[in-house]
Amino acid sequence: ILTDPVAGFDSTVTFSIASALPQGITATFSKDSLQPGEFTLLDLDMSTVQTDLDLEVEVLATAPGADTVRFSLFFNIIFSDFSQLELLAPVNGASGLNLLPTFEWSPLDNAESYDFQLASNPSFAPEFIIDEIQGIKQATFTPTVGLNENTLYFWRVRARNACLESEWSSPFGFHTFVVQCSSFESNDGPINIPGTGLPLRKSEITIVQSGQIEDLNIVNVKGVHDAVPDLEVRVVSPEGTTAVLMSADCGNTSIFHVGFDDEAPFEIQCPPIGGVAYKPKEPLSIFDGESTLGTWTLEVEVINTLGTGGYLEGWGVEFCAGFEPNPPYLVNNNVLRVPPNDSRQINSGNLLSEDPDNSSEELVYTIARAPKHGDLLVWGEKKTAGDKFKQIDINSGGVRYLNTNPDAETDDFGFTVQDGTGGWFGVETFNII
Repeated sequence: ILTDPVAGFDSTVTFSIASALPQGITATFSKDSLQPGEFTLLDLDMSTVQTDLDLEVEVLATAPGADTVRFSLFFNIIFSDFSQLELLAPVNGASGLNLLPTFEWSPLDNAESYDFQLASNPSFAPEFIIDEIQGIKQATFTPTVGLNENTLYFWRVRARNACLESEWSSPFGFHTFVVQCSSFESNDGPINIPGTGLPLRKSEITIVQSGQIEDLNIVNVKGVHDAVPDLEVRVVSPEGTTAVLMSADCGNTSIFHVGFDDEAPFEIQCPPIGGVAYKPKEPLSIFDGESTLGTWTLEVEVINTLGTGGYLEGWGVEFCAGFEPNPPYLVNNNVLRVPPNDSRQINSGNLLSEDPDNSSEELVYTIARAPKHGDLLVWGEKKTAGDKFKQIDINSGGVRYLNTNPDAETDDFGFTVQDGTGGWFGVETFNII
């Protein structure tokens, strides 16, 4: 609040608050008595306010021999404490998730909307973003893209209102279901599809390995036809069981390169390119329990005479089985003590992961959250969120923490560990004091 001498006015001006303030709000002037030409700052402490409100503050200015001046200051207060924001589902460390999970977090009364990010790396760099959206009105979101099996993902959320955008939450990690697959590709292509009549063309793959089918997928169905919607594509097992994969799908398109998987999140989308797996017209689970042994046939039939032909380049069949990997586990996660502006080695006594099936060379740490007050060094190189190192690096003395902020009393970093075969555990915290 600035005062200005007018017409030689030189009396001391005293400021005060005339209106009653709501509970939890205090008002303080940096100086309540000023000489003309000086200024004062009005500090309103609203740190304990936990609701939105419209506030009018009436200020009095008095001086000897002068009229009292009253004026009002108006504030639109929006409660912007987002510290209660919590990620709920998928929970940190969840495994075996399907390829189109729904994400949930705690709703906040003072949040107008939320931003969401899903990534394959906890750095959340643009090249790792799988899906993101801003301005979500509800505390839940289902992605617009299907995820991959056998894959570790990270997700995070932030809240916003008219006044403030919160920091991103610490990320949660989850893993989609783990399968082991054996794939077999055709070698009799390309097979011509004539442009006259209603031809039926067949491509065969002979499997000499015998096993009971738990999950069957069709991959890399690839070819060209001037009118893809004039085609019906089927797969036939050695026992004669048939499932329609696609029929009269998509409009004005001539190239197809698709796969089919009962667990795919979406039905076929157009154009059918990129080798993306979609749900088949008829479920492939009809083959479960049959033998892999014998000749598998892909049938491509023209169902409309308007087309002028094309060819089938190739296809593949994939036999998969789900399994539960043995995950790594934490043996040691002990606090590291580091003097200010100094460094200390992180050894296996501080941080140690083991796995029943994998060696220290195969146990890979991914940094989910970098330290704030120092550097994490692996063989002298600074590592940050998304970077990796191995248990053998710890065992060999190659991992250190360097404090760069002597005023900070504590620090930490977040990490997860994978064993390379689908085993892992969720984001943990390593503490430094």
